Amino acid sequence: MIFYEQDEGSHLLEVIDDNTVLVLPMSLKPKTIDLQTMTIKTIFQGRVCDRCKLYKMTNDGKEFICISRGRRNIKVYSTTTGKVIKIHKSPADKDLRIDDFFTNKSGSTIVAKADETFIIFDIVNGKTCTVTPKDLKMEVLSKVAAVCPNGNHAVLSACEDCSNKLIIYLND
Repeated sequence: MIFYEQDEGSHLLEVIDDNTVLVLPMSLKPKTIDLQTMTIKTIFQGRVCDRCKLYKMTNDGKEFICISRGRRNIKVYSTTTGKVIKIHKSPADKDLRIDDFFTNKSGSTIVAKADETFIIFDIVNGKTCTVTPKDLKMEVLSKVAAVCPNGNHAVLSACEDCSNKLIIYLND
């Protein structure tokens, strides 16, 4: 039996396949570990947000999505190379801090919750838009959203006069 031990402590994030696991050490540099040899396969580029242990795996474990360290952007890593494939940037004219995000399995649409705003990243078409309570003539946006499997719709939740409403965003 072989053990992999790390002095700084690690938190298991995700089993990628039968031979690989993704871990997040206290150093905040994600790594993949080969389960057969218990050795490090890949050390990821950069660091992830220390306050947000939020991540999603997409494209059958080929991509790892997380919030950037400054909580302003969404990073997409290749789990094979550990390199950043893409950084999805929040609108430059708004000072938003991402607290949570939701995506479909392929990662084609990402909905990020930042302060009192939803940021919708249409990855396929390269578009980004924001949705605020004022845009919807609502008092408050909830903290949750859902993205349909094909990425064409995002369902947002809002509140007006203490009653909940669902808003459907259509990706055209």
